[in-house]
Amino acid sequence: MSRGYWYSLIAVVGWLAFGSLSYAQQQTGPTLESQPVTPSQQEITNAGNQKGAPEKQPQAESLTPALNKIESAIRDVVPQKDEANDHRQEERDKADLQAQEDMAFWAKGMFWATCVTVIVTLVGLALIGRTLHHTKRAANYASDMVDEAKAATKAARDAVDVTRQIGQAQVRAYVSCSGGTYKLSPENFECMPMLVNSGQSPATQIKMSARLVMTVLEPKLDTLASDTDSGICGAIPARGQTAGLIMWGRRNLGLNLFELLQHKGLSFEIICRVSWTDVFGDPQAAKFSLSPIIDFALIKRPTDPERSGEMTVFNNRPD
Repeated sequence: MSRGYWYSLIAVVGWLAFGSLSYAQQQTGPTLESQPVTPSQQEITNAGNQKGAPEKQPQAESLTPALNKIESAIRDVVPQKDEANDHRQEERDKADLQAQEDMAFWAKGMFWATCVTVIVTLVGLALIGRTLHHTKRAANYASDMVDEAKAATKAARDAVDVTRQIGQAQVRAYVSCSGGTYKLSPENFECMPMLVNSGQSPATQIKMSARLVMTVLEPKLDTLASDTDSGICGAIPARGQTAGLIMWGRRNLGLNLFELLQHKGLSFEIICRVSWTDVFGDPQAAKFSLSPIIDFALIKRPTDPERSGEMTVFNNRPD
């Protein structure tokens, strides 16, 4: 409570005490005066007044110090309470000031801590960015290394394939024709090519196909060809040779072509194709053509229906 409040309270208490005392005196005075006084009572009253007068004065005097003591006590209590309140208010003010100073200190500390956190975060982000950059470069290098490894693997495979192809080329069978013979009879025409294997492995599953092409001069220059016919031949060993056989019958060759071949045909050609399987299971093929070696003795007797002779060969490159 404030000091003014206590002063107001003291004033109210004093006025109440003073008012009570005045009221008591007023009530006592009129009552005594209103009663009739007998002579005996007057004497007694006078005697009492003489005896009591000194007693009333000390009673009024005794109330004044008491009131003064009460007032003094109240005044002593009020400052003490005011001092206690002031002390508590001062303590609260000091505590508030200390709290504000602490808040300011910690706010400043939080500010610097935030600054340090921001700096550390920026540094961390920079380091993360640099790490990502180097990681990307490492990934690119790894990708390049993978590409190089793939290229090296492909080159190695190609080298292996080339080596394998070279080895197979050195080992596989190569079939060609070294020449041949022919034989013309009244019923058929036979061609016997000589097939040679120049490779280091046998040639198997040999198949031949051929057609006969003839050039006639009379009555006009013309070229006639037969249908393609097949021939037979056995397996050819490595570095070996085998004669094949291709045969056309009168009907197969055609009567017109067969008769021309018997009587006028000295210029003809047999175009052949031979296929085989090498030791690696791969199919191979080659072409060649055979032509008769002209015997000038036959020119004198061209109408001989039965004759034979040797043939020269021209080998084409393999298919």
